[in-house]
Amino acid sequence: MSSIHHSPLRWDGWLPPVIGLGAALALGLSASGWLALPVFALLLLSVRAAVHHAETVAARVGEPFGTLVLAIAVTVIEVALVASMLLDSGPPKPTLVRDTLHAVVMLVAAGLTGLCIVLAALRHREPGFNAGGATALLSVVAALATLVLILPNHTRAAPGPEFSPVQLITVAGLCLLLWLVFVLVQTVFYRSYFIPEQPRTAVLESVGASLEAIDVRPGPREAGIAAGLLLLALVAVVLLAKTVAPVIGGTVTALGLPEAVGGVVVAAIVLMPETATALRAALADRLQASLNLALGSAIATIGLSVPILVALALWQGIPLQLGVSDADTVLLALTFLIGMLALSGSITNLLQGCVLLVVFAAWLMAVFIP
Repeated sequence: MSSIHHSPLRWDGWLPPVIGLGAALALGLSASGWLALPVFALLLLSVRAAVHHAETVAARVGEPFGTLVLAIAVTVIEVALVASMLLDSGPPKPTLVRDTLHAVVMLVAAGLTGLCIVLAALRHREPGFNAGGATALLSVVAALATLVLILPNHTRAAPGPEFSPVQLITVAGLCLLLWLVFVLVQTVFYRSYFIPEQPRTAVLESVGASLEAIDVRPGPREAGIAAGLLLLALVAVVLLAKTVAPVIGGTVTALGLPEAVGGVVVAAIVLMPETATALRAALADRLQASLNLALGSAIATIGLSVPILVALALWQGIPLQLGVSDADTVLLALTFLIGMLALSGSITNLLQGCVLLVVFAAWLMAVFIP
């Protein structure tokens, strides 16, 4: 989040959700053909508006409740997109949850983290950060990704890359528990780990988004308006996701692209607002803020959305194939190894960021040319 709050009544904070809500209802929650393009654009703008309003509310209420507001907002957006595609009347999509979560991890841990390091290094040569917080973030992402995406390939209670119902419930509970512990560690017990070692203007970061301590705290009226518009934007996102979900899946199929591309699209939409903020923070020599924002997004995405999507799948009897391929397992392991090496000190450099981006490019190749 930028250090200056824009008024929640700016046109881009309320107009896209209002128009999007009206468009979704007018189309009967089903868009087709060229009509899907403006609806998809309204979805992207509504996602951006929702995250902005969540940041404003979070900055007002402070920690640890601010973290919860942001995490819940991001989770609603992701669950709405994934659930809409899972419940679509088209062919079953047992790998959609896996593809989305895998894409979130690789987009964040390899792509966004690598790009932030590169941008910060190009402008500031050897950008600094708090190694304790950075490695803690990456270790939680690695643990969550291993539990959800790799462990299913090595269990015997269910055939194939799947968990049995009991295993699904257990892993979902562990993900939620780890997220809760991380929130307490980041906001209460070890807050100093996630603050840059060198004094800077921004001093407070959160899971799923940057909660930078700013000079002007939003007032009660501004926060109240933002809370109302947040609810409006989230409703618009849910309905717009339902409206365009069949088109996203249908377009991937029509273009002859692998099914995993659908998960990449969903992950990119969810991470869109945080990506822009993380890159701006990196250019401003606030790499710790970038890492908190980028890796924290992955933690909130897995820790909160997995329990909800698992409950939905069990309720609807939807099979979930969570285990990734051998090639993806290798790339995940390589990403975490390189990430730990890059973030183990108090400074990093251009080479380490470029290595992460090379791994990210290899993952993209594996997605589009499996």
